[in-house]
Amino acid sequence: MKKNKNNLETESFNIPVTSINKGLKLLRCNLDKKKDKSQIKLIKKIIKDESLYKWMNINTKRNKDNKITQYSIKKSLTLLENKIIKENNTSESKNLNNLKKKISKEECYKVYLTWENLIFTERGVKVDPNILYLSIKIDGPTSILSNLNISYFQKKYSDELYKVYINRTTKKIVYKLSKDVERIKVIVTNHLNNNKTLQIKNSDLQKNLNKKNNHDYTIAKEIEKEKISEHFQNNKFIEQSSKLLKNGNIAIALWENNNSTFEESIIIILKHKAFNFIIWENINDNRACYVFKYRIQNFDTNIKKLKKFINSNIEFKRWGLFSNNGNKNELNYIEYYTVIHENKINYTKRLNTILHPYFKIQ
Repeated sequence: MKKNKNNLETESFNIPVTSINKGLKLLRCNLDKKKDKSQIKLIKKIIKDESLYKWMNINTKRNKDNKITQYSIKKSLTLLENKIIKENNTSESKNLNNLKKKISKEECYKVYLTWENLIFTERGVKVDPNILYLSIKIDGPTSILSNLNISYFQKKYSDELYKVYINRTTKKIVYKLSKDVERIKVIVTNHLNNNKTLQIKNSDLQKNLNKKNNHDYTIAKEIEKEKISEHFQNNKFIEQSSKLLKNGNIAIALWENNNSTFEESIIIILKHKAFNFIIWENINDNRACYVFKYRIQNFDTNIKKLKKFINSNIEFKRWGLFSNNGNKNELNYIEYYTVIHENKINYTKRLNTILHPYFKIQ
């Protein structure tokens, strides 16, 4: 006896499967693309969303052999769909979020941290890798971050305990539950801001010490490519970016006023018929590199403005750039980029990405 299409579909709905994932995928194949469009969309969401998947796993009935049929999955899927519609159309929407949050916590285990387990790096804070692989990026100059004293935080926050939630299945950190990660970031950021205010108050003394010789630090002059690696040998990354000095591109050595302390600095000027770029580096490789993108119009004027900015006594100019705080673009750039001195390979890749397709370090 021949079986018609409806009988085949009915039999496929009775095929037992061992997991929700297999059942959902099989159900999706049997649903009508037009009539059941919303449920097909929901199935895709459930497969990607761990909390919704968990809900389906809990609420889908299994047979005596601990297997699932399409009928049982369809029933729980419809129930979930109606629940979501209800939550979205009423003031009870918070209940579903709380349900998802509760389910997520059930899927996690907790790792507890104190400041004894934290280490400062040039980029921020990281957890002792013997306990957990977690890095918390802090916006700020690398020199300030790397000079912070961890013992200060260990003493001040000795009574505090921080929780990090780890998904049992994926072994990944669940950041939406790990609120203490942001808490640690706020503590360090506030400390940096307070330290910044204190340094501003104490900077007048240094200004007076440099005032007599200030005119000596206004000198800026072109430097030949062959002399760069020798003159800026403390910063090996400049040797990489200086490889771009060809086809009329030039480098200018100048003094950078870093909170009333003058440091040797360099800008590499790259000209192209579409856009122009300036790479700003410091002899101290603990300081970040900045790349500015300019339009070709009024470029010489904009070079002068950048040189003046680098040489000026504007307090914490690098902090402002690194934190992306500047609302006023007095330098007239289109946009700028921060390049961290991590290693030569990543440094070169980052520069090539920024400068593509106009320039490339070979």
